[in-house]
Amino acid sequence: KRRCVRSFHVVVINSTWVSLSWSLSDISSVPIFMVVHWSPTRLRDTEDLSLRAQTWARLPYSEHPASLKGDFF
Repeated sequence: KRRCVRSFHVVVINSTWVSLSWSLSDISSVPIFMVVHWSPTRLRDTEDLSLRAQTWARLPYSEHPASLKGDFF
């Protein structure tokens, strides 16, 4: 399996917005998109497994930070 992401950074803006940025190991072959997957914090500790919603977003590749809206804390 080829590794293409060198680093991945998240900056929390507030409880519903984060800024994501990443750098690639090899810029000669960039991905078309990245898939980001997270579990909402409020529901992470619940006993009801059906409420432990896992969320994902498909982000187009960009050299600039991407903003993502969700339930982060």
